[in-house]
Amino acid sequence: MPAEEPQPPVTAEQNESTEKPEPVFDRFPSCPRLSPDDYTLIEKKIKAFYAENLSSENEQSRLTALMMTSSEGEAAMNAWQSFLSEYPRNTDAVRETLRLCSVNGSHSVCNHQLVRQAEEAARDDGETWLNLVLFHIEQNDHEAVLASLENMVQAKNYSNHYARFVSLALDSVVAEQVASLEGAVIYAMGKWAAGTYKYNLLKTWCGRRADEPAVASACIAAAKDMVARAPLELEKLIGHDIELDIHTKQGNMAMVDAVREEMEADVTPEHPRLADALDLMMHDHALFYTWLNALQQSSEEDAISALIKEAADKSADPSYQPCRTESDPPSASE
Repeated sequence: MPAEEPQPPVTAEQNESTEKPEPVFDRFPSCPRLSPDDYTLIEKKIKAFYAENLSSENEQSRLTALMMTSSEGEAAMNAWQSFLSEYPRNTDAVRETLRLCSVNGSHSVCNHQLVRQAEEAARDDGETWLNLVLFHIEQNDHEAVLASLENMVQAKNYSNHYARFVSLALDSVVAEQVASLEGAVIYAMGKWAAGTYKYNLLKTWCGRRADEPAVASACIAAAKDMVARAPLELEKLIGHDIELDIHTKQGNMAMVDAVREEMEADVTPEHPRLADALDLMMHDHALFYTWLNALQQSSEEDAISALIKEAADKSADPSYQPCRTESDPPSASE
């Protein structure tokens, strides 16, 4: 066996290039979180602010106050009915009232006039048509369900009610210096999470009619549309579930396997720095609006990617200081 040829010594430059790969910044600044007492005080301030604005003569202020304070009972339905009588073309109000009608469909506001308002206010919005689908299911109007499913798929746009909801909350509370960005975001996200979104009405309705070719076809088309265009992961998941349910009940196991493969391919592993990035955006207005703008324009997945990228870029700068300063609204302990 021939002897190995001696290798030249590794230079300092070569050693540096081989031992020091391109740096990846994975540590974000950690800001103090709100204590329970801090948040209790902020929540009281926010609720008082919105309660005062319920009687505002400004359409936008009153709309936001209604969205952030109303529950899902009779009083909330009455309040939205009154608002819509004054502002019948307000798309946010129409959409929210439709949502409430899928929960409480017996109220007098859940009528043909509301349907006409929705169709006129957002004819090219897939999300509004989805709300109309749920509305008609609650009203047991099957022909209207099918027509709304078709219009949903044909709609040019698919808006993001969640992004709009958070945006309205932040624009009012932070602009008026009622609370810090962190407190306002926590309140808005909590309020959204407490709402009821009856997407399973569609899954149940479609599943019961899986043996009707026209209905099954319309449901699968709508489900695929949700998967392709809905900005929220929950809506995409419901879309996949509808497809699986119909194909399973039809005994089409090849399509069941195909949908499951698609679901697995769509799953994006949670980024290890996501929680830190979400914490950071509670303190950095620019970072928060990077997330919000991407959410409004695209999807949850793209919003998270944009957030993590900018958080990493900013955190690599030693001068970056996102945490609260003395100029922020005072906390309960101050």
